[in-house]
Amino acid sequence: MARKERRLTNAVIRKVDLMEEYLNGLWGEYDREGNGCLGAQHTKMMIERITNCNASIEDVEDFIATMDDDGNNTIQQDDLQRYIVHAIQLSMDERKEYASRGPLQALLVRFVDGVDREFKRFQLLKHEKAYPYHKMGTSGQHFVNPLYGEALDKLRTPSSQK
Repeated sequence: MARKERRLTNAVIRKVDLMEEYLNGLWGEYDREGNGCLGAQHTKMMIERITNCNASIEDVEDFIATMDDDGNNTIQQDDLQRYIVHAIQLSMDERKEYASRGPLQALLVRFVDGVDREFKRFQLLKHEKAYPYHKMGTSGQHFVNPLYGEALDKLRTPSSQK
């Protein structure tokens, strides 16, 4: 039982580390000055790219206000990360219910859904880089990459038979 718990703990730690890596990369795209906070313009660009929807500056300011703990009209990296890590754990039903509360909530849910999609793609890419001989299917199943199998066949075949 301890081995199973250890594997589960290690998997959770890896996922948290990957999420942190993904969010650091996302943050770096928009915090171009490196000052640790995003104002309305950069936040707007991030929201629009992640949601693939236009956002008004008023929506963006409301978005910022939900995460702005110090009242300086900016988002700090750790505030955004905390929000995303919490919101990404909501079930689809919970997200749907929250989005139904109003336009701001719908925008927040679209943003979290977009981050969730991008993070899953990020995980797949990281997995494929780490294990180029394996592919991970969309439902999480693993299978051997056929290109790896061909490479093994070439290695096993004597050069005179090639």
